[in-house]
Amino acid sequence: MRIIHLSDIHLSSINIEDLQLYYLDCLINDLKKQINDKQVDLIIITGDLVDRGGVSLINIEEYRIFNNPFDIFRKEFIDKVCDKLPIIPEQILFISGNHDIQGNKTNEILDAGLKSIFTKSEEVNRICNLFKNSEFLNFNKLENFLNFEENYHAESIKKGTYFYSDFESTYIYNFKGFNIGIMLANDSWRCTQNKVENHFMGSNQFMRALKIFEQNNTILNIAVMHHPLEIFNHDEKKNIENILKNKKFQILLNGHEHSNRVSIIGHDKKRFVTISGRSAFDKPYEKDSEYISGYSIIDIDFNTKKITNLFRRYYKNRYLFDVDLDNEEPFTEYDYEININENELKNIYNSKNNFINDYTNINNFINNFENED
Repeated sequence: MRIIHLSDIHLSSINIEDLQLYYLDCLINDLKKQINDKQVDLIIITGDLVDRGGVSLINIEEYRIFNNPFDIFRKEFIDKVCDKLPIIPEQILFISGNHDIQGNKTNEILDAGLKSIFTKSEEVNRICNLFKNSEFLNFNKLENFLNFEENYHAESIKKGTYFYSDFESTYIYNFKGFNIGIMLANDSWRCTQNKVENHFMGSNQFMRALKIFEQNNTILNIAVMHHPLEIFNHDEKKNIENILKNKKFQILLNGHEHSNRVSIIGHDKKRFVTISGRSAFDKPYEKDSEYISGYSIIDIDFNTKKITNLFRRYYKNRYLFDVDLDNEEPFTEYDYEININENELKNIYNSKNNFINDYTNINNFINNFENED
């Protein structure tokens, strides 16, 4: 299974022409190479699709017919990727980032009040459960993004593969008869467009997603957030890490930092890998090598039970993507534990009109499945 991880595109009136003239073609050409090597199953964008709420996009003359800047993002980015690659919109997932917030809808009084209340992780969960997504929690500032997300995934919601909510959304991806769970966290609802620190999001988002994973017998679980764990409040960070380690999440994807980083958190079977990616676009003339555009390729091998990650970087003078030589470890590999037991295998095997009568047949089934990877 192959996942393309993009982040922090920050589409705006400043960079949209560069995207149209050369950058997107370079990205698509590189993705074609990856697809020729191995079919891409999902493209996941970890937030900051637009810059500063997309206000500058709406003000471009030719886009004034659009009411929602994320519809412009879809037209200029998602639709063109789907048009040039064997990828359908359902295979592209995304979350909000702090730059996707509508700054003019941030209520400073509410924000200050919540900031004074939120000192412990359990208090955030209590308040979120009490008020849900009401105006008290100032969800108005994410109205454009949330409306776009719900409309974009309308067909998947009808099919019962995408479970939308204003907090977390959950997607069940079927890979060769096995279900993969992707939890798309809204960890930006507490943000303003200012610096993010001592952050909270409400850890119950993960627990609600796990309920859906359990109902769908997922064998691999991926959490997707915009912000890295390091900027969270210490108590919230600890709570989230404990959930990810102990509740069978294997991967955490995030953005925000605009630079590459891979960390394994935990030990033995109670661990997960977190992957932070470069900004996929943002500043086309960026000179600081740490922040130059790039993306990563994540391969999950169900045969060896290994996850591998390869960082790609954009080389502007050559107008192409290549291996990210600036990164100390452009290629990393790590083990994971599969969330499946013998009874689940029997159910899946029998559903394919086969008969299992001993453990050897189960192993044969596993091997046949894995060799198709």
